[in-house]
Amino acid sequence: VQETGQETGAYPSGKPEGSALSLPQKDFAFQDWGAYSYAESSGRTYFTGYVPDATEEMEGSQTPPLWEESGDMSLIALGLASEVLIDKGQEETITKNSSLILSDGYQLHIMSVDAQGERAYLELTRYGEVLDSSTVRPNASFSGDTYCYKTDMGSAKGMVVIAVHFKNAFAGLYDCLATCDGVFQISSSPISYSQLESGG
Repeated sequence: VQETGQETGAYPSGKPEGSALSLPQKDFAFQDWGAYSYAESSGRTYFTGYVPDATEEMEGSQTPPLWEESGDMSLIALGLASEVLIDKGQEETITKNSSLILSDGYQLHIMSVDAQGERAYLELTRYGEVLDSSTVRPNASFSGDTYCYKTDMGSAKGMVVIAVHFKNAFAGLYDCLATCDGVFQISSSPISYSQLESGG
């Protein structure tokens, strides 16, 4: 796991119905996303669900964006867990010639930025195959400045497995660049939670 966030206590009282276990929760390294519940096994951190409640570190009182974006929000409610591959909050610059390298063969590419720097056009690939294309609006709104990639994970449908927050974007004469300051990724291949309980 790359630089996980701060542990903040037990799963909130507003946990989704069906998440029978009370699990600890951890702030995302990019704290404006709120927190997620997790379990640990064999020295690894496993994601079990997005937390619906805002944390003290979040700006304003809005619902956490990854909770809102995700189809299914809880893996533990389905008896699943997924390894946390990346959770970091440092600034990183990507350009048209230098993509954001993620885990498991994923890369996020910036294809272009409009002249005002208000919209960045992105493409997600895995082992060179294009999986998704999208537009983000850095600093435009709390929800518009985060790129989310959602996929089905077994019985979990539309789960956000990759999230990247964009701080700004610029269009140059010969190149374009963007600064991201939050990256979160979980494995798209979940395991049964019972495997964690038995030590993996």
